[in-house]
Amino acid sequence: MASNHTPPSMLKSEILDSTLVITMNRPERLNALTDEMKILFRDLLLSVRDNAEIRAVVVTGEGRAFCSGADLSSGSKLSGEDILPSRPAPRFGWLELFHKLPVPVIAAVNGPAVGGGFGIALACDIRVMGEGSYFYPAFTDRGLAADNGVSWMLPRLVGPAKALRWLWDASRIYSDEALQTGLADLVVADEKVLEEALGLAQKWAKGPTVAYGLIKDQVYTGLTEEYGTQLIAEEFQQARASASEDVAEGISAFREKRTPEFRGR
Repeated sequence: MASNHTPPSMLKSEILDSTLVITMNRPERLNALTDEMKILFRDLLLSVRDNAEIRAVVVTGEGRAFCSGADLSSGSKLSGEDILPSRPAPRFGWLELFHKLPVPVIAAVNGPAVGGGFGIALACDIRVMGEGSYFYPAFTDRGLAADNGVSWMLPRLVGPAKALRWLWDASRIYSDEALQTGLADLVVADEKVLEEALGLAQKWAKGPTVAYGLIKDQVYTGLTEEYGTQLIAEEFQQARASASEDVAEGISAFREKRTPEFRGR
């Protein structure tokens, strides 16, 4: 059963079988980002941390675009001070939450992902693209440097040389090249994007999500940690996993020769 979390305005959300689906909902502006949308994103993602019933997240766009980047007509700032300084999240702090959530986060890229929209897709753990979709780091076409975490994630996925070329050239990266270079994890027919992303999310939502969250933390912290430090961290994280109900269930299922029923605890 689906349940609404926010009004059906710039950002829609619903829960489908333990998966939170977040839909950017400005199709008339190709889902261009506004400051209000960033706050809504921040609040929704924070709510996931406090809701054990949400065990996966899918992010997509309404209409024919995933997200066209910053809405330059809305008054959104492109540089300078944090927006809305009375709120606790900085201008880009909401994007860091994608990595910090202890559940799988999947981008269902249903159309162009431009500028900051490309950053949202990269912030997700997995990217499912439609055949007609493309990534477009348009920053230098506006005389801008990269933002929304693109300069951190892109070289880690494709290497610094390719990242520099794409960013300097403001290249359009179509789905076939995205798949070949590892930007996309799966490319499907345009009309199947959300269905395939939901299928992945709901498969993982039924799994040992305590372990998934720990592994996610291991992978992202491992991008910047020393090898020896990571080995020590793994010991502590394995101890945390071993204390979970999911491990007890996994061992019982193995001994009883049945499929485990994980509950994410």
